[in-house]
Amino acid sequence: MKIEPMPMKDKKVEFSARLNKTLDSVNFAAKGKGRQGLLGKAFGVSQKGARKWLEGEAIPRHATLVSMADRFGVNANWLEYGDGPMHNQLGTLNSNVSEGPDIRGYVPLISWVQAGSWHEAEDHYLPGDAEEFLPCPVSHGLGTYALRVAGDSMTASHGKSYPEGCVIYVDPSQAGAVNSGDRVIAKINGDAKVTFKQFIDDAGVKFLKPLNPQYPTIHDPFRIIGKIIGKWEDE
Repeated sequence: MKIEPMPMKDKKVEFSARLNKTLDSVNFAAKGKGRQGLLGKAFGVSQKGARKWLEGEAIPRHATLVSMADRFGVNANWLEYGDGPMHNQLGTLNSNVSEGPDIRGYVPLISWVQAGSWHEAEDHYLPGDAEEFLPCPVSHGLGTYALRVAGDSMTASHGKSYPEGCVIYVDPSQAGAVNSGDRVIAKINGDAKVTFKQFIDDAGVKFLKPLNPQYPTIHDPFRIIGKIIGKWEDE
C-alpha cells in the first residue's frame, strides 16, 4: 500500500491551527484584536507575513518555530509537525534546576504615556501599541499590561523594592479593590501623567507614598487606575 504524503497546503493549515491554539493558551491577543501585528512584531516579520502563518498560507522557518515554541512554552516538534504532546513533560531525574513559574499568558510592555489612557481604551491590542509581549506568571484580568520602572522613588532600603529597570505587572481590573499598602498606578487629577506609588489609607486620609524616603508623599487628589500584581527583575 502506497502512503501518500500530506499536501503542503494541508500542512500549512494544520500548522496554523496549532499556532492559534498555542496563542489562545497563553492569552495572546485574540483574533481580530491585533494578533497578526503583534505576532509579526514579536518575531521580526510584517503583519502580512504573520497573517500567512495564522491563516494556513505559510510556515515559518525552523529557527523561528523553535523560538516560538520556547517563548510560548510548547513542544517544538508538536508545533512544527504535530508530533508528540503539546507541552513537554517534565522528567523525573534529579536536577538542580527547579521548574519555572507557571505562565498565565502574555501581556504587553507599554510606555508610561500609554498607561495614562490604557484603562480607558476599548481595544488594548492595536498593532504598534506594545513594545513587546512578556510572560505573566500570575493570574490577571483583561487589559493587564507591564511597565518598566523609571527612577528610584520606589527603591526601598529594605523589604520589597522596585529598582529602576525592573518590570511591574499592572491589572486595571483590580483598581477598585486595593487596600492600604498595595502598590498602584495612579493618575493625579488634572495631570495626564501616571505615577507608581504605594497606596496608603490612614483612617480615611488617602495618599500616595514612595518607598524611597528621599521623595515626598503625594496628597493631591488622585485616581487609582491599576494595581501592581507582580514584578520581574533581572539578576
